Amino acid sequence: MAREGLTLAEADRPRVIGAILSLAYHYEGRDIFDRLVEGLMATKVWEKQLVETLERGIAEGIALGEERGLARGRAEERRALLRRLLEQRFGAIPPALEARIAASDTEALTALFDRALVAPTLADL
Repeated sequence: MAREGLTLAEADRPRVIGAILSLAYHYEGRDIFDRLVEGLMATKVWEKQLVETLERGIAEGIALGEERGLARGRAEERRALLRRLLEQRFGAIPPALEARIAASDTEALTALFDRALVAPTLADL
């Protein structure tokens, strides 16, 4: 007996559609799968899901890019501050130390900065 008024939650639809397609492919083969995908692609459900997925993917990509950009910016700022501190305290920065600064991540740069505040010489870094 069919129940009227039951609907699938919007958030669950992609997973359910994927499961149905997977089952069709596994149990009925590629031909049935292809026909189901063709039929699904002709519906607004597929179009809406595709647009939502693309929009979500773009938004996540932008957020990830922004976070990476901010992290790089923070690291570059720490490098600049460390170089400034070292030059003011000790003069020219030796190439080996410059290479170490350039290759360090933000945690290592912070630790190096903290040591540079109290180190009596560059060799103590």
